[in-house]
Amino acid sequence: MSIKTQTYLELLKVCLQDEPKVTERLINLSNGHIDWIDLLNFAARQGVIGVYWRGIELLFQSAIPINKPTDDEVMEWWGEVNDIRKCNEDLFKKTAFVSDTFRKEGFENCILKGQGNALMYPDPYLRIPGDIDIWLKGERKVITTYIQKMFPDEEEGNLHIVFPVFKNTLVEVHYTPSTLSNPFANQYIQKYFKDKQETQIRHTSSLPNGITFTTPTLDFNIIFQLVHIMRHYLYEGISLKQLIDYFYVLKFYHQLKSVHDSPSHNYDIQLILKKTGLLKFARTIMFIMREGLGIKPEYLYINEDEKGGKLILDSILNEKEEHGFALHNMHDLTQYKNTQERQILKLYRTFKLFPYFPGETLWGLWGRLNNVI
Repeated sequence: MSIKTQTYLELLKVCLQDEPKVTERLINLSNGHIDWIDLLNFAARQGVIGVYWRGIELLFQSAIPINKPTDDEVMEWWGEVNDIRKCNEDLFKKTAFVSDTFRKEGFENCILKGQGNALMYPDPYLRIPGDIDIWLKGERKVITTYIQKMFPDEEEGNLHIVFPVFKNTLVEVHYTPSTLSNPFANQYIQKYFKDKQETQIRHTSSLPNGITFTTPTLDFNIIFQLVHIMRHYLYEGISLKQLIDYFYVLKFYHQLKSVHDSPSHNYDIQLILKKTGLLKFARTIMFIMREGLGIKPEYLYINEDEKGGKLILDSILNEKEEHGFALHNMHDLTQYKNTQERQILKLYRTFKLFPYFPGETLWGLWGRLNNVI
């Protein structure tokens, strides 16, 4: 990993602390100097501008041995942060509206990821917002028929159907939170989701301004968001944003577990991960949580896989391996216009990731080959 990337990652660890404090490692890596505009570009690519902003604001409330951003640099950052706040204010209102409207139409529901994750951040208005993902209770056919009555051109996907009710905000209506390519693991996880749905649609969360909507419980998010991260990493691509979401899930889950003193939870998690083939991947994420993001070791629910964690973290940061090849994140492969070159890189990626996702990579490859054939 380059010195510059190590510097930005170390600063991110500092910013994720409850009370950010400059570390000796950050000073040594940065030589006491940060390129604030280059950092802003890095933060934008990784979807973590707000996380950095909160930490930087707190750091510079006292003198620290790192150069302060200039007035012009502060304005660049502030403009981006202000846009994020405005988008979140709008999206929280839309999220509550969509949830309330579906409930009035007879569909109990739960908001997945997105604004629900934002509620775990120290400032919920500083997470870069995205789409609205809402999980409805009901049969898939009933849900898709309801949506297609209003929007006949919308086609159902494996997870969801688009509900284009807003001009500039994508709403995805889920009949299941996620899926796995491995049919045996998928059968198990679908049963888990179905068994847990009733609890999720009853779990209400609130904003300081009084807006409320239902969000998943922390024990559900431990499993679901790990599945989500793996699926996106393998088939679409992820950034540090999704990993920081999981950072806060782990942090709040540990705090809840400590209050209720339930040591059996970790066993249940590991059993589910084993049944779904996620155990190896979970270990790689635990390494990234601790080494990459600086989470406290006691927040981890399973031991780490350093080799796999480094491989995945480097690919998310688009860093080259020791022999000179970059294990691209999936969305980075779109830069290759040559179809043959892109397919070779995908096969190389599958080969490298097989030890960490054996079931998913093989079944995913089989699915892609069937689509080609």
